[in-house]
Amino acid sequence: MKHGGFVLGALLLVAGHGAPAWAVNKCVGADGKVTYTDSPCAPDSRVMRVDTPPLPTPAEQAEARARGEELVRDAQALEARQAADALARRREHDARQAAEQAAQQRQAQQDAARDEAERRRAMYPLPLVVSPAPRYLPPLVPVAPPKPRAAERERPAPMRSFPFP
Repeated sequence: MKHGGFVLGALLLVAGHGAPAWAVNKCVGADGKVTYTDSPCAPDSRVMRVDTPPLPTPAEQAEARARGEELVRDAQALEARQAADALARRREHDARQAAEQAAQQRQAQQDAARDEAERRRAMYPLPLVVSPAPRYLPPLVPVAPPKPRAAERERPAPMRSFPFP
């Protein structure tokens, strides 16, 4: 708690006013050293009387206590808001980082796909053309067998074997 020390000090200061008032002397020695005491100063030092404020009334003490508690609550609320803001900033940062990593991964995948396509193009320099299947096939028309040629029609009859003596 950052503000707790300040608030605690203020409360102790206010609570200290409930003690009886003493006479406070400021003693400045011959060497220039300053000392505050409630007893008489040494004979070789300069004495200055420090006026202390009067004791606070019980109502003033209660008011000071309430103000101190309010300061503590305000400090706690401020710390809670700061913690919530820090958490929100951290989440935004993490989300931005995740989005950047996803974009880098997509870019890496696109680069790998492009490199693979270029590698395949280098391996097969001619484009592969695949013709689509025809949508309509014309009906089949019966075709008559070709007519025999004239030379084929008049073939001489095969010779029979001739006996030789």
